[in-house]
Amino acid sequence: MNPQWVEGDWLVRFEPRSLADVEAIVQPSLDDERRFATVKRLSDINLGFYRTLLQPLVRAQARLVAAVSAQSNADVMAPSNAVL
Repeated sequence: MNPQWVEGDWLVRFEPRSLADVEAIVQPSLDDERRFATVKRLSDINLGFYRTLLQPLVRAQARLVAAVSAQSNADVMAPSNAVL
């Protein structure tokens, strides 16, 4: 490896792996399952908050922007604005 290409304390190496290789390295544990379940629950709560509180605002804003844009385009394309 060329030292001028290496900075910091980390090196990365990529190797092809099979599912069997991964299964041999990763051992399931109850602690890991609890952590993943906690993260999933938090993610579900955040999605619920988004859908309840923010999504309606985002959709309303998107409709407003689309309506203003459509009106602006209609005004530009109006026959009174034609260049002869």
